[in-house]
Amino acid sequence: MNIRTFAMLSTLSILTTNAAMADNPVAFRIGEAQFFNGDNVTIESVTSSGDGFEAGATITVTGTYTLNSTDEARLCFYATRNPKPNDPAEISTELDSQRLKVKRGTNAFKLSKVAAGDGGPHITFYGPESAFGGVYFGDESNVWMKKGWSYDAPKSVPARPVIGG
Repeated sequence: MNIRTFAMLSTLSILTTNAAMADNPVAFRIGEAQFFNGDNVTIESVTSSGDGFEAGATITVTGTYTLNSTDEARLCFYATRNPKPNDPAEISTELDSQRLKVKRGTNAFKLSKVAAGDGGPHITFYGPESAFGGVYFGDESNVWMKKGWSYDAPKSVPARPVIGG
């Protein structure tokens, strides 16, 4: 194989790999949201390395958050599964890319996780003890329009939730 052929094959290989890893836009809708005292999450785009929220695809969510109720929190991208899996093989590995330490204010975020194929995806604020606000999103098959419970207000603020963002 000559150098020109090798260079052409290498370039083709890189282009093919990049195309396979390309993020495809995903149509999504917003489900139930609950926030306290000025906190908010706005989802601007959802992309997938596969076909939507299919199992094994890497889902990437970009948007902005406003954290007003406390000085800092973790902003996390998870999927609530009901019922929760009992088999450790069914529990997906948590990636660093699905958690972000955030501070008071309004800033952009980008979070990614590998889809398990079921469950309700959500972006949620977490304090040291529990979740205290978030938004569900997804497609017709997995968006949670009614989660069935209420977040607890962070200890630093009175419990005056803002339902629906």
